[in-house]
Amino acid sequence: MHALPLAGDSISQRLKVLIKVYGNLLQEGAEEGVPVPDTFINTLTCENWEEMKAQMCFVGERPSTTNAPSETIHQDRRLRAYESSAPQMTWTTNGCDRLVMPGWVRERAAEILFEGDDDMRSVATIVADTLLKCPTDIRTELAQSILLIGGTCMLPGFSQRLLQEIRATLEEAKTYQSIRKLAEMIQCRKSVFAPNCAAWIGGSLIGALKITGEDISRTAFMKSPILPDWAVIQSEPSIVR
Repeated sequence: MHALPLAGDSISQRLKVLIKVYGNLLQEGAEEGVPVPDTFINTLTCENWEEMKAQMCFVGERPSTTNAPSETIHQDRRLRAYESSAPQMTWTTNGCDRLVMPGWVRERAAEILFEGDDDMRSVATIVADTLLKCPTDIRTELAQSILLIGGTCMLPGFSQRLLQEIRATLEEAKTYQSIRKLAEMIQCRKSVFAPNCAAWIGGSLIGALKITGEDISRTAFMKSPILPDWAVIQSEPSIVR
């Protein structure tokens, strides 16, 4: 199993910084926008950021040399502006003020998922590493059966961009030379459930199957809503069904 602490919250944090640096705030009655103050950023709730991402953001294609980050906009390369044909959009905060988000910020806020961390790990390399460590006889089937779950996967363009990144990773990185041929086979499966519900439905199905192993009944959990340490579960057999 491979994991990476990159998800919707990472995009929200990147979006906060980009809006602080590049966004504008049109206050009630004003004709021109002003830089977005910290006080305004701090008043926005998690629900506000989720609403902004859902209504305004999307995932662009893999940056080319023509729309790569400018070398002169910001000293932090991760925050340098991109070229983009996407129009700017406004988000009404409290019925009066309007937040103006540049088109390229809408398109590139999710770049944090594909940039790679200090160890050069990204969402794409996690998939590639998983394929590399799988038995050879199931690699092809797995490469053709990627299932995306979670609200972030619902951003327009996410699945197409992820496939681009995985294919590029397999084709360009020497680490994955032995599985390079899988690049042409990478596919995402479509679920009958919405991505933001799929994980919960999967958990519900697992619970309904009554698979052997340690678990807690709903009645017991409602009486004492604390999950036990499964390593010492034998010392508390009364709460286990």
